[in-house]
Amino acid sequence: MSSAASLLPILTSPAARLLVVAAHPDDETVGLGGTLARRAALARRVTSTTGTTRIVVVTDGAPRAPSLRAAGFADASREAYAEMRRLELARALRLVDLGPEDVDQLDFVDQEAALHLEPLARRLTRIFAAYAPDVVVTHPYEGGHPDHDACAFAVRLAIRVLREGVGRTPELLVEMGSYHTRLDPRFPGELVAQRFLDGNDEDVLELDEDSAEIKAEMFAAHASQARVLSAFRADVEALRVAPDVSFTRPPHPGEVHYERLGWTMSTATFVDLARAAARALGCDASVSTAPPPARSGFFGPGTSSVRRRDQLTVVSVPYTLAHVGTATSGGAEQVLAMLDEALVEEGHRSIVLAPEGSRVRGEFVTTAALAPPYDDAARGRMRAVVRDLLVDLLSRERVDVVHFHGLDFGGVFPPEEGFGVPCLVTMHLSPSAYPGGMFTMTREDVWLVPVSTAQASACPPSPRLLPPIPNGVPTSTLLPNATPDDYALVLGRVCREKGVDIAIRAAAHAGMPSVIAGPVLPYPEHVAYFDEEIAPLLGGTNRYIGPLQGRDKSARIGRARVLVVASRVPETSSLVAMEAIASGTPVAALDVGALSEIVEEGVTGALAPDADALPEAILRASRLDRHRCRQIGLLSFDAGTMITRYIELYEQLARGWQRRRTARSLSGCA
Repeated sequence: MSSAASLLPILTSPAARLLVVAAHPDDETVGLGGTLARRAALARRVTSTTGTTRIVVVTDGAPRAPSLRAAGFADASREAYAEMRRLELARALRLVDLGPEDVDQLDFVDQEAALHLEPLARRLTRIFAAYAPDVVVTHPYEGGHPDHDACAFAVRLAIRVLREGVGRTPELLVEMGSYHTRLDPRFPGELVAQRFLDGNDEDVLELDEDSAEIKAEMFAAHASQARVLSAFRADVEALRVAPDVSFTRPPHPGEVHYERLGWTMSTATFVDLARAAARALGCDASVSTAPPPARSGFFGPGTSSVRRRDQLTVVSVPYTLAHVGTATSGGAEQVLAMLDEALVEEGHRSIVLAPEGSRVRGEFVTTAALAPPYDDAARGRMRAVVRDLLVDLLSRERVDVVHFHGLDFGGVFPPEEGFGVPCLVTMHLSPSAYPGGMFTMTREDVWLVPVSTAQASACPPSPRLLPPIPNGVPTSTLLPNATPDDYALVLGRVCREKGVDIAIRAAAHAGMPSVIAGPVLPYPEHVAYFDEEIAPLLGGTNRYIGPLQGRDKSARIGRARVLVVASRVPETSSLVAMEAIASGTPVAALDVGALSEIVEEGVTGALAPDADALPEAILRASRLDRHRCRQIGLLSFDAGTMITRYIELYEQLARGWQRRRTARSLSGCA
């Protein structure tokens, strides 16, 4: 293993692409500030270089508990505290010639990165693939802070995923020392800073005077952390090539440092979370290794064979009368928006055909502005517009997959002959809602994807039917609340099939106020339902607050005592139930469709066989353990798994269709 001194030329080389993954604002300074200062000084002397530095900060540095924030900031809001730490980080990084364009701030909540290991690993995979670093530096797995351990795991998992062929892997993984509990039983609980567990003296680097001076200035820039930083020296850094690590057991025997502090995370929970995240990404958590020895570039002679994922072009088509965006009320449109964003982040080309007012990350092809009422005439006009735009697009562009999410996909399909593009249809509604001929169609360019096991089992046999891909939600954006307000939340489109009136009456019979949130879309039947069946129930303890988006929606979910889902029709999935459970809010629901796949009776919620039993289910759900509910939700419903499976399916369809084209071409030549 290389000593810290032998690593210094590699880390400071102007030719190296360096990426640092730090758990908190200030960890980059503690672990690598002096080395970054030396790197910046050397880079100033080089007139032409391809090397760059990028800093990824995983959390916002602002714990939820005010008592865990810096002295004097307990009364500040968490958001204000996080913003102050961002400004301190910017001041510190300016001292080593790094600006906002060199920083990715992932903004997980301080102390909660371990609860999001799968989405964290996925985001790091995308960053590594896009940036293609030569060297990655992060924390060791030592039990000092759960966010440090989360980085150690997620970085290795991201590299494992890259090594399977997603993109170029870093040639070197380096660890920077932070802190941990001393293992000597004569000194129980003593904190060791800037040394690794093995205590190897060769891992400690003595900084030159100029680098140490700049590091001290970086410490000062993190003014709110002065008390914490007083435990660290500005003239030394611990650095080593990352060793093989097992995440199936704690980092060392006995209590780790964060367990001694009485924090909610334990090593047993961390190991369970690591196993689940590795399993979700198709990896084994038993040993997560550093990258293979360097083979090329400034590390030495030789060539590196790396496989790069081919860029895909995916066209996404929603229901023609629905806006696309993660803030919309429709689950299908939210799923489409998440896939669009993931495609862009992974370097693919995403094209979305959607009505004016939609919000997409990829290329936006506007179909038309929506205007009420949403009647049969409006449906017919929009289908014609979308079909013409899609045919024109396919005639001009090389497209790998067209992905339909709407009930009306059959009315906008491109002609089978002349385009030769595989078409994927995600069925977001009950099979009975679709045209009967969908399952017996003879087109060989169409595949159907259910979103739950219950939905798949209700489908008639069909050669076009693929295994289900369950939906997911972006769990890192949720806002859990351990002390909820006393209300039942009814969230989603206000229409008869969603059973909003059933939910309001059930909450009232349970003696609980209800908050109803969601849009009344301009379908004549939806407007009539609200006016005739919902409006008379409002007033007193029942409030309708309209549509919710973004943080307002997440906060309202997190503060609810229980979410009530009372659908009259079999649900194929329920994003709002997933969001609630992953926020720690239990769900009371009618047991219809796929809800029994989402709600675990007595653990994450309660299921009722009919409307008469729903009030008792609301009371049962309201008494459940919110922390346990949240843990299960985070493990089960993060959108990362869904996204990975869809992108893999896109690739399979594109490869299969290309082989088919090639075979036809060869047979024609014969």
